[in-house]
Amino acid sequence: MRYVLKKLATTLITLLCISFLVYLAFDIIPGDAALASLGTDATPERIEAVREELGLNRPFMERYADWLTGFVRGDFGISYKYNVPVSEMILSKLPINVVMAVTAFIIMAGVSVPVGIYSAKHKGKGVDRLIIVVNQVMMSVPHFFMGILITYIFGLIFKIFTPGGFVSYETDLGGFILYMIFPCIAIALPKIAMSVKLLRGSCIEEAGKDYVRTAYSKGNNTSKVLYRHVLRNAMLPVITLWGMTLADMIVGSIVIEQVFNIPGIGRILLTSISYRDYPVVEAIIVLIALVVIVTNFCVDIIYQIVDPRISAQKNSLSK
Repeated sequence: MRYVLKKLATTLITLLCISFLVYLAFDIIPGDAALASLGTDATPERIEAVREELGLNRPFMERYADWLTGFVRGDFGISYKYNVPVSEMILSKLPINVVMAVTAFIIMAGVSVPVGIYSAKHKGKGVDRLIIVVNQVMMSVPHFFMGILITYIFGLIFKIFTPGGFVSYETDLGGFILYMIFPCIAIALPKIAMSVKLLRGSCIEEAGKDYVRTAYSKGNNTSKVLYRHVLRNAMLPVITLWGMTLADMIVGSIVIEQVFNIPGIGRILLTSISYRDYPVVEAIIVLIALVVIVTNFCVDIIYQIVDPRISAQKNSLSK
């Protein structure tokens, strides 16, 4: 319990610091939101009036405190550009990014575990060497370039889907699922390679330990030892990687939107940056940070539950 409380306190402090730095960054960078919203109609008098209306003339800490209080309540402010609640803008697009991240995660977990185990069982053989080579290639390719390759191969050559022809889930659920498979694969492939490499190495390392030799001496066959003993311990570092991966997939979904012309949070973010629509940009960035940090917090707790030695080690170090 003490470990959980410490992690929770650290998480909250980290989120507070990030929110402050994000708000400060958009306050000091060059540019005037009032000028951007007025465009060619800007005059000194109108700019001042808009700044007063938006509260930009108030002291920084007063504005930050109001923004933070509203953020905690789920009120992210009003968009400077569209004059609508930021929460409505984000919530209208959030399901797309959630579907992308979760689907990519499921693909990654479903593929990496059997491939990683197979590679470890056949260490040094031809198939294992091939898997290692493919892994190295996939890990070196970023999300957006993987998306371009998939679009070219499956969209332009095999014509399985129409590049840029996004289908909304509200109009055609089947078409939406078919279209979203490809960006999800683009997000998942580099993470599959990382998971396979880590799981393979972890299984090989665990297989050489004393408890495995003891299990074999009791008459257990290879499959029983692998799945009952080796895999349980080998999965611990992979679980940590998956926690960080899930958060990274949400960020990856924002990047990959631009390749597949998906109207998600990423499009709102880019548009808002160009118009200096700071409430929208601040809310999205802090929400991304929130997802990353909370996901890592949950992984730490799960890891501690699976392997209580972590808590004991941390407590001994703190004494």
